[in-house]
Amino acid sequence: MNLTLAQIFGEGASQTATTVTIQKSALLGLVPSANNRAEEILAAIMQTVDQQFEGWLIDPDGNAVLSPENLSIDYDNSALYQLMGVQKWQTQILNNKTIRYNFLIFSYSPYAD
Repeated sequence: MNLTLAQIFGEGASQTATTVTIQKSALLGLVPSANNRAEEILAAIMQTVDQQFEGWLIDPDGNAVLSPENLSIDYDNSALYQLMGVQKWQTQILNNKTIRYNFLIFSYSPYAD
């Protein structure tokens, strides 16, 4: 299965032969501004694509869906995408206030005999 443009860049993303247009409001974790830094946008794209691979179920209001045991229900869709993988690898807390997420991106090529 291939990822769609919307799954990588958020709803409303579009492309022409020469451009890709991204709606900042569709990217997870990004507060849209005329002055967003490039690293903010890249991090939001990474969070958006990571959601396609693994995460926790949420309802339309953004609340966690809980099991009868009152635990968050997680999912792992990584087996659906044969040529790419994204995984949150490490979370660091810096200066007791900054959280840094590290992602691993896997890219595969089909192998032919």
